[in-house]
Amino acid sequence: MRLHPGHASAPPSPPNAPCRVVSLTQSTNLPIAADMTPSVDDEETLSGLAATERLASRLSRIAQLGDIVCLSGELGTGKTTFARSFIRSRASRAGIEISEVPSPTFTLVQTYEMPQGDIWHFDLFRLEHPGETLELGIGDALNGGICLVEWPDRLPEDSLGARLDLAFAFGTTEDERHVKIVGDAAWRGRLAEFIGNE
Repeated sequence: MRLHPGHASAPPSPPNAPCRVVSLTQSTNLPIAADMTPSVDDEETLSGLAATERLASRLSRIAQLGDIVCLSGELGTGKTTFARSFIRSRASRAGIEISEVPSPTFTLVQTYEMPQGDIWHFDLFRLEHPGETLELGIGDALNGGICLVEWPDRLPEDSLGARLDLAFAFGTTEDERHVKIVGDAAWRGRLAEFIGNE
């Protein structure tokens, strides 16, 4: 496995708390990329950290090479928690144990080599224009890999891959989060099955 370029420790938590489907509408005001043509959407309430981890684990099972998973929301709403669980879940199913999944806030990108395809975790918060995103190699990363992108509003407007957007927001309690999930046409069948298996 290749960790690029830094390390940090964060023990995994058991994904044992349920996710509850709230609605299948597009009435939310959470930010979704304006250039997307949504095919299927879902809105869930996550009751605690373990619920966010469980959601990430489930979505990691249906993610494919060439996917770009975009994570938006305010600081502290669960974007990095989701990314860490997604990465650990994919690694676990490949027989790889990852004890450290550092946030790429300062390094901008962390890469994880896996037999079923590398995972690239981008944090674009410090970037000022879309051109800088391409300089990080996100286009190349999608050729045989999966990209997790925090702060995707810094991405170029042109589609880079099969895109899934998750928009996180604070809930009514300290531990509660709401998440809006929207997939493009490439996610149509996978996301419909995901919702149907709730």
